[in-house]
Amino acid sequence: MNARALKLLALLLSVSGSVAAQEPPTAAEQEAQPTAAQAMSAAEAAPIRSESVVAPAPEQPVEPVMAEAMQEQPVSEGPRMVRNLVVPQFDAPPKSRARAAVLRTLADHTEVEVVSIDDVTFAARRLQADPNTPEGREKLSRELGIDAWLDGKVTETSAHLTLAAGDGSVLQEVEVEVEEARALEARTGQQMWAALGPSLSPQEAYRRAVLAEYERARHKLEARLSEGQRQVELAHKARALRAFVLRGQFSLAQRKQAALQTELTRQTDAGKAELVREAEEARQAELARQAEAKRKVELARQAEDARKAEVARRRDEAKAVAKAKASAKAEAKAAAVQAKADAKAAATQAKAGAKAAKAKAKGKNERSERAQAKRKRRHGDSTGLTNTGAQRAHARAAAKKKARTKAEQAERAER
Repeated sequence: MNARALKLLALLLSVSGSVAAQEPPTAAEQEAQPTAAQAMSAAEAAPIRSESVVAPAPEQPVEPVMAEAMQEQPVSEGPRMVRNLVVPQFDAPPKSRARAAVLRTLADHTEVEVVSIDDVTFAARRLQADPNTPEGREKLSRELGIDAWLDGKVTETSAHLTLAAGDGSVLQEVEVEVEEARALEARTGQQMWAALGPSLSPQEAYRRAVLAEYERARHKLEARLSEGQRQVELAHKARALRAFVLRGQFSLAQRKQAALQTELTRQTDAGKAELVREAEEARQAELARQAEAKRKVELARQAEDARKAEVARRRDEAKAVAKAKASAKAEAKAAAVQAKADAKAAATQAKAGAKAAKAKAKGKNERSERAQAKRKRRHGDSTGLTNTGAQRAHARAAAKKKARTKAEQAERAER
């Protein structure tokens, strides 16, 4: 995108706010408003009064980018000319101010020059021409260089404006209708310039043509950006779908490979187990045969030894019972002594821990009290300095509770 296109886009963004803020025209205004090409043709066909060039005075401030774009594009093949317009007294109720609203709107645009009614009246008396007839207006237009006449017929809730050339031919008509009479004044001025602006001002015609071109360019740019975004989204979706399919295929391949490896391992282990089982059966059969031979040899010897062993067993059992009773008694006594010593050590340790915790809590409370008293003295406040006794009592109770908890834990550990 070149620099000129960037400037056009910036101009579009700057004026889009003002265009969107305007009230949308009614159906009658849309029918009465000419196209950009017709407005340019009417502007070029208008009679020229002066050779000076007058810069346009837009309704809202124009940004520097818009000013540069307006300078790059010529208004038309000829120079910008000041238009002379006569606004006669409207056919309106006495309290109507529709003509004043039209004059205020025209005063905002310096490229349109409104000829004073007094000048027209003086020239009409001098030329003996009636400004209300086509012949008289034609004479006055040639004499004063008038380009157009704007007549109006106003009622309580409507206004009809007619723009006529110097020869009396009607150039354009504007119909304004409102629901409330108080809104007729402002609505008349707005719709007058909205419909007649391109016919009265070449700059206005060019501005509207540029706005139309900018609007089309903006729509094209938005369409391109939207299509590009859609294509990118489609590409992302296609890539995500392909990645999803590939991940599924890879996961399936991994599961198949794991199942195959598991089955191979199972078959190998089963074969090895079968070989081990057969070898074990042969070994067990040989051992059984040898054991049976030994058993028969030993039966005789065992019969004799059984009698002797029975006698010795009964004697040993009696000695063992006596020895077991003595050993049990000694163990019970040693266990009682050890339990007593352990309980005493645990109590001593718990008492020392409680004392240390109490001293630590007391020191911490004292440090906290000193710090709090120091802050109170620093800020000149003595509130809260008399509750140290309650704080120390609370600390002692917490230390005792902690010591009891430790003692109970030591007893449970010993048990």
